[in-house]
Amino acid sequence: MVRRLSITVLLALAGVLFAALPALAVSPVSSIHVVIAPGSGANTSDITLSWDAVTPVTSGDTIAYIVSKSVDGGNTYSQLATVSSAPLTYTDSGVANYTDVNYKVSVQESGTSPGSADQVATLFPPDTSPHANYTDNTNACSLCHKTHTGVSAYLLNQATILAVCQTCHWGSGTNSKYNVKDGEVTTANGGLAPDLAGPFGHTGTPGDPWGGSGTTSAHSIDQSPVIAPGGYNAAQNLTCTSCHDPHYTGNYRLIRRTISYPNGPNTTTTATVSFAAYPVDSDPTTGETANYISGSVTLCAACHSDFNAPGASGHTPASGTFVTDGMYRHSIGVVPGSYTSPSGASSPLTTTLPLEGTNPVYSQNKIMCLTCHYAHGTVRAGTAVSSVTGAPSTMLRRRDNMGVCQDCHKK
Repeated sequence: MVRRLSITVLLALAGVLFAALPALAVSPVSSIHVVIAPGSGANTSDITLSWDAVTPVTSGDTIAYIVSKSVDGGNTYSQLATVSSAPLTYTDSGVANYTDVNYKVSVQESGTSPGSADQVATLFPPDTSPHANYTDNTNACSLCHKTHTGVSAYLLNQATILAVCQTCHWGSGTNSKYNVKDGEVTTANGGLAPDLAGPFGHTGTPGDPWGGSGTTSAHSIDQSPVIAPGGYNAAQNLTCTSCHDPHYTGNYRLIRRTISYPNGPNTTTTATVSFAAYPVDSDPTTGETANYISGSVTLCAACHSDFNAPGASGHTPASGTFVTDGMYRHSIGVVPGSYTSPSGASSPLTTTLPLEGTNPVYSQNKIMCLTCHYAHGTVRAGTAVSSVTGAPSTMLRRRDNMGVCQDCHKK
């Protein structure tokens, strides 16, 4: 016998099915376009944000755009304005130059569609970054590319990737607040301070931000083949774009979303990196500090995987590594404040070195690679012979000799 369901029953079933489906969320704006112009006050800029309209999820709903600003590295935001109709733009006037500013545009839909969606732009006035936040009539592309007469692959206007990056970031008087050669950043009062990543090739002059000391060790970025300590024993060419993407990635400091590295004879693989951190200008005379939130170890461990050691690695010999089997290694990702001695006694440690926490708490409490090492280079003294490479080096350390150990352990 064939049973036929009534229209009422079918409609009831359809209602149950639709109720079970997740509600569609409103989309964020696709990007925030930025124009930075000189402000009316001394050492200030006027920053104009604009964005394209978002289509409501539900027909008949209205969209409002909430513009907010953070000056503490994205930790807290203050609402500036609500924009509900064209033109979709907002100008923030009198922003202090050489400060790190985050702007957030939140999309909020009225009616039944849930929630809001955010898009963030990180800016460094008075410079307009050529790496993100492009306007429709941008000329930023020409800083790195030539459409028909490129000098090298990717239509670059220089012979190498390094040379392109150096046009803005190498030495004083270039087009960025970040001078990676000397490891210097321009401060809000127009002075110079040590950059968070350290110097690639500083020669040292009396009175400079590094106390007159020159670079003693640095990552090799001249595209010559190098073997990463703690990684597979195969050379790879290293340059700026090995770690950074010149176009916006959403990661801190334009860190690449995928890092390629060798993992066997004539083979490479990739690591997916989501690096969350924010630079903060807490003092106009001392430069930046950083809120490290998560993901930094994934970046470093892509090439230096043997050094990404779990808890208790100082008491357990390594196995299954590239070059450190049988060795004992300092643990990464552990909390100094919760340190327990080998005897089991609670022995909390304190440190002045940078630590990494977890978003959104920003509880900076975990040891990461950047706790002890600079990313670019160091001026610190005191070489040691690496048990991995056999070569003497200062190993990008943040303190002279083994001062990074003493900073935590205070023996």
